[in-house]
Amino acid sequence: MPSSAKSAFGTKLYRGGSGTPKTGGTLIEELTSIDPPEASDVDVDATSQDSASVSEDINSGCVDGGEITIEGNYTAAAGQELLRGDAGGAAQGYYINLAGGSGQKQLDFSANVKNFKLNLALRDAIRFSAKLRITGAVTWTNQG
Repeated sequence: MPSSAKSAFGTKLYRGGSGTPKTGGTLIEELTSIDPPEASDVDVDATSQDSASVSEDINSGCVDGGEITIEGNYTAAAGQELLRGDAGGAAQGYYINLAGGSGQKQLDFSANVKNFKLNLALRDAIRFSAKLRITGAVTWTNQG
């Protein structure tokens, strides 16, 4: 049976945009890697001296949205400079369009830029990396 796998080539990250699904916004240019968020359940430690030598965790009902790590070729383009300027500031809206266009998934979220770092390795293009901390729910919709 042939594979139904999809290539990640062409996946895009945008800051801003409007509508459902999101359109417009500013493209974060020259990305070479997007490590999407890993949502995880947040447990509360309820272990006490009466816990019969076992750890007791209770489900808090909260989900930690996780972080997105991105890497790319640094060109000082408009989207990269917006991202760099967002570091340490208020949460902004972002969305990711998975490769393949119409009918593929879009991830819409708000995030704080936790860091923006340049890598100046000898015999290599100037590269950058950044971490975006999700501040709420990630909405999955179909692209237009």
